[in-house]
Amino acid sequence: MSAYQYEPLSAPDSIRLRLEPFASRDDILRGSLLNTTLSECDYDLIDNYTALSYVWGSGEKPCQIFLDGQAFAIT
Repeated sequence: MSAYQYEPLSAPDSIRLRLEPFASRDDILRGSLLNTTLSECDYDLIDNYTALSYVWGSGEKPCQIFLDGQAFAIT
C-alpha cells in the first residue's frame, strides 16, 4: 500500500478530523480525514473529538493507521 499523502493545512485555524472510528482496540485503525477550519466547520461535528498526535509514546512500537486506504505511520 502506498504511504498516505495529506494536503497542507490551508489556514492557521485549520484542523483535520478523523471520521471513521474503529470497532475495537484489536482492529486495524482506519479512518478518513476532513480538512476544515474552526471558523467554517459545523460545530456539531467537533463537539466531541480526540486529537491525533504526530508523536505519541516512546516510538519503540511503531504502528499504522490506514487513512483513505493509505498507510500512515504512527507511534
